[in-house]
Amino acid sequence: MRKIMATMVAVGAFAFAGAANAAILDFTDPTTPLSTAAYTVTSTGGVITNSQPQDGSTCATKLPVLACEVDGLGVTDDEVTNTIRTGESLTITFNQDVAIDGIALLDLFQNRQGGI
Repeated sequence: MRKIMATMVAVGAFAFAGAANAAILDFTDPTTPLSTAAYTVTSTGGVITNSQPQDGSTCATKLPVLACEVDGLGVTDDEVTNTIRTGESLTITFNQDVAIDGIALLDLFQNRQGGI
């Protein structure tokens, strides 16, 4: 469960609504900034990375459609590894209360059992 939560933050697209606007934070798009007037992304356990090319064979076709240019955010590498063992985590801090309308996950790697 912890890996799923970390993956949600690491490679997801976050849709949220503010008081008068909405936005999508697509961390599979390398041009999505890690810090704006609206939010800041920070990491523990290493530096934030967003540079590994997208190496999956498919990409989302339902809304929100992800850019899928990179694998998304990671800590030190392209993953957020088990927080308890490594201390790796990503945190998104918003400058005001937001309502999250949806979260889309993108996991491009198979686990040892062959599932994604």
